[in-house]
Amino acid sequence: MPSQCCPAGHRRVGARLAMACGAVMLAAGPLAAVMLAAGPAAAASAAAAGPAGQVSVAITSVTPDIATPGKPVTVSGTVSNTTARAVSGLSVQLRSSGSALTSRGDLTNYATGNLPAGSPVAGAVASLPGSLGSGSTESWSVSLSAHELGLTAFGVYPLAAEVDGAGVPLDTDRSFLPFWPGRSTLAGPLQIAWVWPVIDAPQQAACGALLNSSLAASVAPGGRLAGLLAAGSTPAASSADLTWAIDPGLLSSAEAITKPYRAGGSQTCAGTTVQPASTAARNWLAGLTAATAKQDFFVTTYDDVDVAALTHQGMDYDLTQAFNDGRSVAAGILGVSQRPAAAADPAPADSTGGIAWPADGTADYGVLGSLAVNGVGTVILDSTMMPPITQVSYTPSAATQTPDGVGAELHVALADDTLTRIVGSAPAAVGTQSATAQAVAAGTSFTTEQRFLAETAMIAAEAPALRRSIVVTPPRQWNPAPGVADALLAETVGAPWLSPVSLANLVTADSASGQVPRQQPQQQLLSPDELGTALLHPVAQLDKRLQLQGSILDPPDHAYLATAVAAVESSTWRGAAAGQASGLLARVSGYLAARERLVTIINASHVTLGGQSGPVPVSVSNELSQAVTVRLDVRTPSNGRVTILPYTKTVTISPGERRTIAVHIKAAAAGTITLKVSLLTPDGAALPGGPSTITVEATNFGTLGLVIIGIAVAVFVLTAGGRAIRRGRGGPPGGGKTGGPDGGPAGDVNGPDLVSEDGQADNVMREAAEHDNTPEEPDEYASIPDWPIPGWAERP
Repeated sequence: MPSQCCPAGHRRVGARLAMACGAVMLAAGPLAAVMLAAGPAAAASAAAAGPAGQVSVAITSVTPDIATPGKPVTVSGTVSNTTARAVSGLSVQLRSSGSALTSRGDLTNYATGNLPAGSPVAGAVASLPGSLGSGSTESWSVSLSAHELGLTAFGVYPLAAEVDGAGVPLDTDRSFLPFWPGRSTLAGPLQIAWVWPVIDAPQQAACGALLNSSLAASVAPGGRLAGLLAAGSTPAASSADLTWAIDPGLLSSAEAITKPYRAGGSQTCAGTTVQPASTAARNWLAGLTAATAKQDFFVTTYDDVDVAALTHQGMDYDLTQAFNDGRSVAAGILGVSQRPAAAADPAPADSTGGIAWPADGTADYGVLGSLAVNGVGTVILDSTMMPPITQVSYTPSAATQTPDGVGAELHVALADDTLTRIVGSAPAAVGTQSATAQAVAAGTSFTTEQRFLAETAMIAAEAPALRRSIVVTPPRQWNPAPGVADALLAETVGAPWLSPVSLANLVTADSASGQVPRQQPQQQLLSPDELGTALLHPVAQLDKRLQLQGSILDPPDHAYLATAVAAVESSTWRGAAAGQASGLLARVSGYLAARERLVTIINASHVTLGGQSGPVPVSVSNELSQAVTVRLDVRTPSNGRVTILPYTKTVTISPGERRTIAVHIKAAAAGTITLKVSLLTPDGAALPGGPSTITVEATNFGTLGLVIIGIAVAVFVLTAGGRAIRRGRGGPPGGGKTGGPDGGPAGDVNGPDLVSEDGQADNVMREAAEHDNTPEEPDEYASIPDWPIPGWAERP
């Protein structure tokens, strides 16, 4: 027997095909037994299985999955050979018991091999003809009746398949078989509410572009999100009365790719690639809208932020913004942000308030208070958060209440922890597989489905006289293999001990049946997986920068890039994925830094005033695609030598515009003044980048003085031009001497002047210089009493 060959912790459970006890069973002891029992040939065949792998068995289906009186049950499965050689003489023996398992603990102990596999069922043997080659898988099937199994009362019975080689047990797979006697022994069916998650990792950050193009594949046929929508839209799903949990960030991204979109690129949106519009996304959104028009749904916070982490870090603003953004986006795409109950249902549509589902179903009192402040009236928690005060022998009802720390009590739906793990254990959808891998996947899928059915039957059988309820919450980004979700919903609808209800109806039902006093949530509970200070402290700093940038936009955007922040704060990044959140934070911060540099003061480092007062021009550039309103702040030295006169401080600048602001100043005396100019928000908070400096030269020139200087400069230019013309002109016509009377050049200052217009020579002669004839430098200045600067004027 396997229980004799292997320790319980090493025996095969469910559909696992590789395990340590395979090698142990085929070691020296079992091989010796094979040799004694079946002779050398069988011993050699079994020995070949030992070193390289094992022969394993899997139950892949039980039809029907619930046994009833008078109807045969067919058990089918596979045997796989992962050894290096062919193995012959194999057979499969079914094992069971006429006694039902008595508790959910028995189910766990049986599945993990801590209870016997059961007795061999007479005649329930399937022989595999010939030999099973290396790497091969062979199917088997056995049919028998409930009478042959000895089933009489409602309950869950053990069912195992054992593969033998020449009479030696090689592997065992364990499952369960619920039995329904055909008449109800229950006070009422077990109410069951499904939460159907439509949640994905964030797809967008600060850029309009998506991070990648993976969403298009996920919503296309065969993709994860397409599979969840398809499974949730079947008639069985409609009968199962699902409550959809939808991430508004996913809705926004899906809507974005219904048109041509950009993906990838850098943090500043450079290098993106254009992707075609996704018809699959359009169809997926239409299908989701149709499903939620008929069934209950609620939306998570935008990008499903980590509610607990934000609460523990005191980031209440971010949490509120994520709620608001989520509800707004959902209302815009789905028409409403929540449908907690249909109008025809017993529970009023608004009786549950908003519904929230914290990550991992964990929350302490602080988190519950944060949820209540944001309009949440119902919270979904894991059942381990509020265990019964006094241990009971059955599973209590999932609906309860707890104070929220704000006022009224919160409705609480406790998701069954065991069922959550069972549903989450379903194999993920994968591509092409080998025959052996397909057998493993089929076995694991069946294990999930049958264990789910057995658990719900056991809950009902634990206390048949009590009407109770359960809640099922698959993992947030559930990716079950094809057919698994459909099978689970079909079981929910088909099991005679189950009655599907919406979550809203479950938590508001006016019945205390099956409820027990429960422990209240802890005052403080920090999950090791929640986002921590190392990530969220920089996010808080980023928040401050975003609020500054948003406050200058016209009109102001107080939620500027809030959805990009939510992407960083998503619960998707819990645990090992925290590094991806840090990378996303760097992208958002880099994008903001680039935007901050687009509204700047254009540097004007030096300005000269025409006196001791006047305007200093300051230019501000807005290269954003949106108008901004900024306030200019000008600071002077603290020595009191300069006064800033009234000027236009707050201006609105259009996209791509440069606006010049005249700042009027008055200096007490001429000299150099340094002004510091900064850009502020309209409320007076400093924008990033720091102040710029402008050097101002104040002079003693008034405006009239400058005009006179201008006229003098003009006279100087005209005079200099006339002299240049005369000096360059030739002698008188007729071949006369071009020089003066003494042979010097015409116009020589040491000779007589040229003849005047009346023919008389000027009789004024200048004395010859006493020094050599080297020309002197002309005087720079001559005394002119009328100059504005007394006694001096510039001379040509």
